[in-house]
Amino acid sequence: MGVCSLKDEEDMAAEDKTIVEEEDKPEPWKSALFSLVFPGLGQIRNNDPRKGLLYFAIAFTLILTLHLGVTVIILALFWLYNIYDAYTVASRKAEGP
Repeated sequence: MGVCSLKDEEDMAAEDKTIVEEEDKPEPWKSALFSLVFPGLGQIRNNDPRKGLLYFAIAFTLILTLHLGVTVIILALFWLYNIYDAYTVASRKAEGP
């Protein structure tokens, strides 16, 4: 059984804190990829579940109304905005306060 000094415990705590801080910062490209696959997932990944669910609901509604014709263009534009939003929000969060 090894003995752990106070300094060792402080070093381990600092390492744990660094790891947690790095995990909290979203990677913009991953958030954009999540939103590309499914609208709202990038926002949820960025810890913004309300916006993610709203984007999902909008996309779902637009998909249901695809038979109207104009909806295809609106859906495509919305999907692109969704990807852009996920990327830019993740970039801001990654940079920090």
